[in-house]
Amino acid sequence: MSMRWLKNFLLVIVFLAAVRYWLNTKSYIFEEKSIVKLVQRYGVGDNLQASIARITDELERGYPNLVLPKERLQWVMLKFSGMTISLTVLYASLTEYVVIAGSALDTDGYLGRHWSNMTHIVLSGSIKYWREGTSEAKVYHKGESFTTRYWNTGGMQLKANTWMIEYGRGFLPLSIPSTIFDGIFTSFDLIGTFKMMRVFGMAYFYGIKNEIASFIKSI
Repeated sequence: MSMRWLKNFLLVIVFLAAVRYWLNTKSYIFEEKSIVKLVQRYGVGDNLQASIARITDELERGYPNLVLPKERLQWVMLKFSGMTISLTVLYASLTEYVVIAGSALDTDGYLGRHWSNMTHIVLSGSIKYWREGTSEAKVYHKGESFTTRYWNTGGMQLKANTWMIEYGRGFLPLSIPSTIFDGIFTSFDLIGTFKMMRVFGMAYFYGIKNEIASFIKSI
């Protein structure tokens, strides 16, 4: 029994080491700074919907056949890390995602720890972020951004009518439990959880399908 436990433990260590090597050596679709600059440039103005339209248009133009077209975007409301938010997914893969998220209400929660960097760029309203190990929270306003790094955590508070673009990079499958368990076990919203998984799945398979098609054409 102990040998089996040791074998399984070593397999987990090897798997995590392989994932870490993969994340450190693979190429990525997006660059954090490029996403921040794009949102700051095209997210100007007081009309939120117009800003979102400009940003999605530029992402489609810059990353053709990867970012989900705006006519196929679907919004879903969910409970995540204690926060009540609505989001739509522009791009998703095993190692990257781009989403638009926010809330019409004051809401806050604990982000948890993830094997990913998550960059938040404020489109409207304000976000207060309390990083672990500090005694004071910092407030970020429209056009400003901040990043939560691998395995770091903190508390986040969104003021009413706050919306943001979020770009994540890392090993995203490990974040799935925290993404779905709040909806299932806290609010018992199976339908909302299914919708959320569906919008991520749509974006994921859209990008994968087009990447495979482009690869076949290049052969």
